[in-house]
Amino acid sequence: MPLFLGERAGARILAVGASLASLDTDHQGDFTTWEFLPAGEMGDVVFRSLGLSFTASNGYSFGITPYVDGVSLGEQAFGGSGTVTNGQAQVYVKARGTRIAARVRTLTRTGDITISNLQVGFWPIRTWP
Repeated sequence: MPLFLGERAGARILAVGASLASLDTDHQGDFTTWEFLPAGEMGDVVFRSLGLSFTASNGYSFGITPYVDGVSLGEQAFGGSGTVTNGQAQVYVKARGTRIAARVRTLTRTGDITISNLQVGFWPIRTWP
């Protein structure tokens, strides 16, 4: 059974599963992760970095924005050309807080981009309870 997605700013419905149906070919990606609380609700952590692994068929251009305790730390852009099979992008966060999330979005797209994983480097100061 396919999954159906509705367009927020428009009237298109996209079918995901066996196929992706759409009227055009310039699809951009934009997602925000759930918040990660490595030391619990009241814990204290030094967040060091965010690491993104990906593949690209014909270049890539995307931005990563870290959010620590709901505050944006600014977008960092990454780009390159050619085929990338084991691409990595690392954003240095260097912030203290309780929770972290990340927004990843494509800036331009000339080929297929597959996001494999997004990991967080952190140093726990105090866990709760």
